[in-house]
Formats: sequence, C-alpha cells, structure tokens
Amino acid sequence: MTETPPLVILRTPPSFEFRRTVLSHGWAELPPFHLELDSWQLERDGWSVREAPGAQIALEGRTGRQAQEEIARCLNFDADLSGFYEMCTRPPGRGEPDLTWVPDVGAGRLLRCPTVFEDLVKMVCTTNCSWSLTERMVAGLMDLGGGRFPAAARIAEAGAGGLQALSFGYRAEAVARIAAAVAEGRIEPETWLDPNLPSATLREQILSLPGCGPYVADNVSKLCGHFDGLGLDSWVRAKLSRL
Repeated sequence: MTETPPLVILRTPPSFEFRRTVLSHGWAELPPFHLELDSWQLERDGWSVREAPGAQIALEGRTGRQAQEEIARCLNFDADLSGFYEMCTRPPGRGEPDLTWVPDVGAGRLLRCPTVFEDLVKMVCTTNCSWSLTERMVAGLMDLGGGRFPAAARIAEAGAGGLQALSFGYRAEAVARIAAAVAEGRIEPETWLDPNLPSATLREQILSLPGCGPYVADNVSKLCGHFDGLGLDSWVRAKLSRL
C-alpha cells in the first residue's frame, strides 16, 4: 500500500494571498522552483505548498522545521506591509492611480529564494538579456548543483570559465567573484535582512559588488524589505518611453 505523504497545515500572516505572492515576479518560473498551475502548487527541493481553506497553506513532502522556515522566507511571511497598505488607502491625488484595492486582495509580497545569495545571483542573471537567456543560465546552475541551486563554494570552484560554458557571457566573471567572496566569508548577504540596516547602506554594499549596478541593487534591496529604489529594467524603461 502506498503511504499518503505527510501533510502539515501552516498559518499565514494577515492579508496574505498565495497566488499573488507566487506570481509577484518571475522567480516561480526559475528552478528549483516549479509551479503547477493546474493545482496551484509551488514546489522546490522536496517540498510542495498549496492553498488551504482559511488563512492557511498546506505543506507536503519535506515538512520539517527547515522546510517550514524556507517556505516562510520564500513566501515573505515576515513582511510588514502595514505602512504600504496605509498609503494605498489614502485618496489618490490628481493623476495618481487608485490603489485602495491593494490591501483588499493581499497584494504586495514578493516571492524570494531561501537565501539572499540565490536571490542576488539570479538577479544578476536577469541583467541585459532576454528571459530565455536567464532561464538558460539558471538551468546551467542547477546542473552545476546536481539538481539544486549550488552553494557559493561550488560556483566559485567552477569559476568564470565554468560559468562561461553555461551561457553567462560577461556575467561569468562577476558571479564567480561574488561566489568566491561569499564562500570565503568576505561578504555575508544574509546580514542584508537585518531590519535595522539603513537602505542607503544596503544599496551601497550591493553596488560595491562586481556586476551589480542600480538595477540589481534596487531589486535585491526590495527582496530584503527595502523599497526606496525603483529598480527599472530595460523593458520598463522602453514602456515608459512610449507613454
């Protein structure tokens, strides 16, 4: 008889909306994330989560404390959106969009990776290229990690030459150097999650890294809870130029 996989029900924060968080940006399309749209299940590294009745999600597969902590980080449970929601409920000024609907639908959280390092590397993989090339680079990293996102030491070991073979182009040198710095403890991206870290300090630290310009700095900052910068990419700039 086939055993039923263990199922754990997790409480979600107030104003949490599973689908809007999962589709908040493109991370759900990049492995090791996998989204089953038919069943609305988000899978990664042996765990799977889906909506459950009430303010809950159902966890299957890996259900231990580590998996639960990963899910809480990926789904941004600790995000404090109260200030943002307060701004959204204010009557819009002339020419401003009406955002009063935002708190009602639980929008605002961003899907994240289990580590800031993975968020950082993937963000570099989105610079100055098509989404299909980003997918190719990340798929190459998955091969490098044996089906999981590789640790910093593994990427550093592959070096710029190994990353060039994975279609990284000019990004290869930058990512290899970042990985080496993380592996050797010269930078610690997880410290960027400190809520007491000033936004300007965080941005300055990211900008000091190879291959990390304003786009990477602003968008990684958002994933760390700092929303001071816009993080505009070439697609958005092109759209704005036509308005």
